[in-house]
Amino acid sequence: MKQAIDYHVAIAAEGKTIAAQQVDAVRANAQQIDSAVEGKLLESFTGVSAAEAAQLNIVLPGDQPQPTVWNTVNRTIEQKVNPSTIAGYVVLSEQEADRFKDANGNFRDHIPADEIEQYIFQADDAQRTVTILRSDPVAAACRAKSASDPLSTPPAGTPTPDPAGNGQPPADQPLTAQDLPKFIGRLVAPIVAPEEALIPARPTAADVESSIGALQVAGGPADVTAFYDFHQFQIAFDYVWQQAIDDGVLETAKTLCRQLADQGGDPVTALNGNRKPLAALRSEVAHVAAAQQSLQTAGIAYRLAPNGHQPNGGPEPPDPPPPPPPPVHKPPIVRPPFVGVSVADPGNTSAEPGDLLAELEEALSERYSFEVFAPGSTNFGLLVTYRQRWDPITYQVGNLAKTLTLAPKETRKVTSKRTVRVERSVKEMEDNQRNRRDEITDTMRDEAEVVRRAQQKTSFSMSAKGSYDVGFADGDSTTSLGRDADSSSQETKKTFHEAVLKAAQEFRDERKLEVETRSVDELETTDSVELSNPNDELTVTYLFYELQRRFRVSEHIHRLTPVVLVALEVPNPNRDAIDRVLLTHSWVINRVLLDDRYRPALDYLCTRVVGDELALQALATKVEQVRLARAGAVASKDSEGIFDEAWDAIVGSSTTNDPQSAQIMQDAAKDAYDRAVQEEKDLRMRLDAETVALSAATDAYAKAQAEHVNYVLQIAALRAHFKANVLFYMQAIWSFTYRDETFFSLCNVKVPKLTAAQKTYSLKVPDHVPLSITPTPGRVVLEVDADLQLNTNLTPDQDFVTLAEVADLDNALGFKGNYMIFPLRESNPLTDFMMTPYLDSELGIHDPDELGSWTPEDFAQYARCLQDQLKDQLSDSDFAALQSQLRDQYKQIVSNPALLNDTVIVPTSSLYIEALPGAHPLLENFKLEHRAIDVQRAKADTRKVEMENLRYAARILDAQLTDPEIDKQVVVEGAAGVTVTDT
Repeated sequence: MKQAIDYHVAIAAEGKTIAAQQVDAVRANAQQIDSAVEGKLLESFTGVSAAEAAQLNIVLPGDQPQPTVWNTVNRTIEQKVNPSTIAGYVVLSEQEADRFKDANGNFRDHIPADEIEQYIFQADDAQRTVTILRSDPVAAACRAKSASDPLSTPPAGTPTPDPAGNGQPPADQPLTAQDLPKFIGRLVAPIVAPEEALIPARPTAADVESSIGALQVAGGPADVTAFYDFHQFQIAFDYVWQQAIDDGVLETAKTLCRQLADQGGDPVTALNGNRKPLAALRSEVAHVAAAQQSLQTAGIAYRLAPNGHQPNGGPEPPDPPPPPPPPVHKPPIVRPPFVGVSVADPGNTSAEPGDLLAELEEALSERYSFEVFAPGSTNFGLLVTYRQRWDPITYQVGNLAKTLTLAPKETRKVTSKRTVRVERSVKEMEDNQRNRRDEITDTMRDEAEVVRRAQQKTSFSMSAKGSYDVGFADGDSTTSLGRDADSSSQETKKTFHEAVLKAAQEFRDERKLEVETRSVDELETTDSVELSNPNDELTVTYLFYELQRRFRVSEHIHRLTPVVLVALEVPNPNRDAIDRVLLTHSWVINRVLLDDRYRPALDYLCTRVVGDELALQALATKVEQVRLARAGAVASKDSEGIFDEAWDAIVGSSTTNDPQSAQIMQDAAKDAYDRAVQEEKDLRMRLDAETVALSAATDAYAKAQAEHVNYVLQIAALRAHFKANVLFYMQAIWSFTYRDETFFSLCNVKVPKLTAAQKTYSLKVPDHVPLSITPTPGRVVLEVDADLQLNTNLTPDQDFVTLAEVADLDNALGFKGNYMIFPLRESNPLTDFMMTPYLDSELGIHDPDELGSWTPEDFAQYARCLQDQLKDQLSDSDFAALQSQLRDQYKQIVSNPALLNDTVIVPTSSLYIEALPGAHPLLENFKLEHRAIDVQRAKADTRKVEMENLRYAARILDAQLTDPEIDKQVVVEGAAGVTVTDT
């Protein structure tokens, strides 16, 4: 017994060993095929081999980015950073400059960073700010000029407050007689002759053209200067790339190659011999399919001898059982995730090579790769911010938009009404109504009259004819027997039987679905303008010009920020990953969607697609059930057999001659016939009902499936749109991510730790001081050369710091592709080295472009403010030298072919109207002459009034101050006094 147990244990162990060996062999074969196929496919998709990828800083799919990042850092340091120096400028006072001279009075080389950086950055390490801003030299100079000393005495001529504190202007002085001529002269001087033209002549076309060309309208108090920032990004190390290949493409290709190998193909050799993997696999699939077809045709399973026996002489084997019927392939309603077509599953090893090849070709027809920065890779750089300034100048007249000519006294009302009405109404209505009314009326009436006469009819006749001679009579006799369904005799028997079978069935299937969506956006703007020609004899043409706005645009460097970059994960191009992003971040994508036509597809994907799939599956099940029920009804319906049985029951095969028995048998047969007819009608009604139900279910399924497939097509378009703009949407998603989540997801990312083995500066007197450097008198401009030697041979296991240690993860600055940019907490030696050309010890930073910091207007204002500030502080010779220097700088700025400022003309939505009167009056000569006479009369009246005014003035000057307009004057002289009393 023990031996038997040991024997079975040994067999089991040997079986496990054999199974393990087979598994290892299969695994090794699969790994060999996968490795060869994956390498060939990746080389084809990326366009580079594995050796070339290392040289081009490309991380292959599935590899970690850290080794490539550290190798790139080491190579950049050795080849670009350490061998080179970079130049900048520093402004020092004479005493500060003397500190960096040697015993011979020359500026030193290789000055340690700790000794000079406090002058370059204008702060020591403890007080240095990471972000450096540029100070405006114009504002600084003019602010110093306008600043007043609150303790100084106001200059002479400054109005002082009224000591009385009233704040009222002084009282008017009394008018004397000596002042009369002066005031009369003021009143008489403006008098002109009536013949002189008091109004200008009517403008001609040339006058209007000149006026339009010279028109400049100043802006209002709401016009302010606008500022816009734009950025320039400088990277420290070379980019580390990665191509995100669709995982489904690789897995499908691997499965296809394993299937080909199992069926006798050699996909590895085929891929190595063709530079196009898809063409090689397509050819290999065709070869395998042809070989399989030839094997099936030859029938190698059993090759029988001509005598019906096996080739070895054995008896003929029994016929094999028939193969099972092929399973009915019912594709899923939709292919996960939501594609709407049936394809093979890459993980299904039983899939045919043809299906796998079709799936591979379908996946490759879409975008299957994204070229992005390797996720997890990091880099350093500088973010240089430039500020653009828009100064509004004036308005000007642009193109002639419209003309409107009016006849004399004509009035025209121009009403501009703009109505924007956007209405979207979607109404889906399904009204299925079926009315079925089956009415069967069967009236059976048998009327029989039995006449006791010897007459019968039958469907057959028997007759006999003979002669007789009985002695007293002789003759011929004929006997006849007839029976039929209708019988008549001398005995009249009337039986009335009426049976009414009435069956009515009404099927009413009414399904009404009405969905109405109505969205109305209406905007109405009405502008009404009434134009008239007030002239009686002249036409007028109104000219409408477009009003344009002029801006002076200039830009200058504004801010310098050392940054660190970290590459974020971009979703894989396969459909599952894209759909997960669409579902997870639909609320973000809905806000920033570039095209509104994809909005319904996004809403359907997020709200209804799963429910509709389940509903379609339920409808498909219902259709199948109804189809089976109808098939059963068709099988049970056999009306022809029923009627045959009923007919046999009626006519029978009995040969009885008993009329009563025959009547009984006939009544029983009729009852059986009635039951058969009723059963046949019931079966027909059931079949019709099942047919109607099948038709309704099929229609409902077809309509639901059509609607779902249409939405699936829109989802596929949305997916393709997302792939085409993946970085735009991913940047939006990252922007809406809560900053604490961003912090915890990136805080432990490894960043190369950069340390300086040596960091020195060398000073020298520049041959030419750039215009962007604006030193004040008494300060020295020196050129500084930075020399940085960074430690190399960095490894990702030891020479690293976490991203949270070096970056301010709570204040993201923006994105560059899938790089997320963060400001550094502290500048490192490499970013200090990169900032050297921008540093300015007086203004903070300056533009390395010599003429990139000044516009002619700004420099002129700066020069005036600087002169006013220093004219009392400098000697005459120093002030003259300063003026000469400023003039030379201004000439260089003005002569710059690429000025920083430019005038930009922006059209507005406003119009400017000018009127052009006609040159020739339309009145007849008689009226024109009378108008001339009226004008002469008006001039004469005017002359008379002016002469009367002169006479009044002469009276005043002659001391005649009485009223000249009185009609009667009474003068009483010589009386002692006059007393007026009340009466």
